[in-house]
Amino acid sequence: MKKIINITSKVKTGGPASINACQRPLEQVADRHQAKVCPAPGRQGFFSILTDLAVSIYQKLRKAYYYELIKKDPWQYAGAPIDIQAEKDIALAAVEQNWQAYSAMPDNLKTDDEIIDMLTRHVEACVTRKSVIMHLELFRNKAVMLASARKGIPIMAYHNFMEDLRYDQDIAEAAITNNKSEYQHLPEIYRDRLAYAKIAIRGYGQNLQHASPSLQENEELVLLAVRNDPKVIIHAAPRLRQSDSFMQKVQIISGEEYQEKERTSCSEK
Repeated sequence: MKKIINITSKVKTGGPASINACQRPLEQVADRHQAKVCPAPGRQGFFSILTDLAVSIYQKLRKAYYYELIKKDPWQYAGAPIDIQAEKDIALAAVEQNWQAYSAMPDNLKTDDEIIDMLTRHVEACVTRKSVIMHLELFRNKAVMLASARKGIPIMAYHNFMEDLRYDQDIAEAAITNNKSEYQHLPEIYRDRLAYAKIAIRGYGQNLQHASPSLQENEELVLLAVRNDPKVIIHAAPRLRQSDSFMQKVQIISGEEYQEKERTSCSEK
């Protein structure tokens, strides 16, 4: 009993050396009491419970030690024992301070939603600071880029750093759905797709200027943009702007849009 107490107290006051030094004595205590023949009924069960309790205390103290260590110095995560790396709260503490800790994580944590969400914060910070070149691994990770796009983080301006992901349809669609300004940064092959243009223009008519020339000749798309913002007619193809019949449609839509804005304005007063 005294030996178990001494072992656990060492863990409280010591560092990794103390933790490692305590591990073998605990195993020896457990092996000895498990193998010992106890004539008194129930005595062996008592020592088994006592040993389990000591091991449990040791494991909790060990985890707490590494949590505080890695929280202060996240670079320690890569050299931590595998079972410690597999602890989600410790992994989160590491990646919150240092995104590069992600590469040392076990595979099951690399796809964890909370871990990915934490990485998107690093993406947002590096986009704000324009330090993408220092975070290339993040921009080449689909799960991270897709989550960033869904949060509206403007990543497509840096699609040249994304290698094959620059042409990923899931990321492109998420980007323009959650941040209309991302449309102008899509690779040209996507700015020539009517479906993508509709998503981007429906919420922001000015995106018509970033559509491909062929789409700027599309009557349906131009009218959709005009309904959102009548001034974008200047970005329509010359052929449409010179068509009397088409411009009549534009005037009708512009009038309806103006009247709708007037009704909204009056109702708010």
